Amino acid sequence: GSLPTSQEQTGRSGSSQFAEGYRRCGDWRLESVQSPADQMRSLRSPPLPPGRDFADVYDVWLIVDGREQFSTSIGGQRLSKPDALEHHIDRIRACNVKVEKRQLPAGDACWIAKSKLNPGEEYVLDALLERKSVSDLEGSIKSKRADTQKYYMKTSGLRMLYYLVEGHPHTLHSPHMQKAVKTVIVQNEIIHGYRVLRTENPHQSHHMLANVRSLPLPN
Repeated sequence: GSLPTSQEQTGRSGSSQFAEGYRRCGDWRLESVQSPADQMRSLRSPPLPPGRDFADVYDVWLIVDGREQFSTSIGGQRLSKPDALEHHIDRIRACNVKVEKRQLPAGDACWIAKSKLNPGEEYVLDALLERKSVSDLEGSIKSKRADTQKYYMKTSGLRMLYYLVEGHPHTLHSPHMQKAVKTVIVQNEIIHGYRVLRTENPHQSHHMLANVRSLPLPN
């Protein structure tokens, strides 16, 4: 289903959809990956009652885009795309992570804080992630989808933008595309300002997505 309106996210009146909510709602940086200096910099965060810790008031949920495509080859069997997605989400849940499937306006995954005190109140945290297998990235380069996807991520209003690349370019058949994929990965980090994350397979990607506190902060 679609993500909530800004009213559902913030408790304030409004009817704009979640794409606008990316820019309007509160967000939060994970304290466990921050330096003391980072914590002192004008952080936008969900409201906290006096004397209450974040963990007392909010649960963190991983939101996975319902159109995300993981490998459909599971244990020697070929699953449908919806069944494959459910399988991979279940693997992430097995890491003791709360996961919900919705339709995101940009990226493949984000994180939200759901209030324990006021059901229905939630805030988008300040991180957005795009996940690509090297074969997906190859296809996106050929079709120019990669540029469009990066544009939507850049205009989301979220500051921590991650590009997770799964697999190795040398597994691609074309030497030309091997070079093109390597070039895009470097450009994403150096020119476009993404923090590039690397995993070898879907299993490692599950753990990367599950362990949000392992995500490094951009410089």
